[in-house]
Amino acid sequence: MSVRTLLRAFAALVVGCLAMLSTAGVATADNGYGPESGNAQVSKTVVTAGSSVTVGGSGFCIGSLVTATFTRNGTIVDTQTKTATNGSVSFTFTPAQTGSYKVKLKGTGKNCTNPRVLGTKFGVRSAAAGGANGPGAVNGSGLPRTGADLTTLWAGLGLLVAGGLLVSVARNRRHVA
Repeated sequence: MSVRTLLRAFAALVVGCLAMLSTAGVATADNGYGPESGNAQVSKTVVTAGSSVTVGGSGFCIGSLVTATFTRNGTIVDTQTKTATNGSVSFTFTPAQTGSYKVKLKGTGKNCTNPRVLGTKFGVRSAAAGGANGPGAVNGSGLPRTGADLTTLWAGLGLLVAGGLLVSVARNRRHVA
């Protein structure tokens, strides 16, 4: 097998890897409540672990039951049910763990027949995070940075390609001389 054939195969492999990395999507969890018909109100978008957050919504059938489901990373961490007084309801939740939380309020709409689903999000940071701009915070959000830094991966792939090209050039020089 010639060096040229090996380089072509290597280049195809690198291009394939880069294409896979650039098209990778983020998986999301669906808790089965269906599409949201509006936004719930949240008292604070970022709270400290151990602090309370209040989530509320309106437009529900008067006197109907509304269920609030609090999830963290797709896992249900709390479920509460209350009666919608005057078509409105509010829930108080005290998160113990840091991270991003989603809340769904599910009940019956104003007409007392159609479902109504409201959603919102809030973040929880640790008390040791140093405030909204503390160490580990992203863009002043107070939430810790998550995910992978792909800079090292890209640098490694670049060095791999450069090394392959240098080997090819060195072999061609030996054959020419």
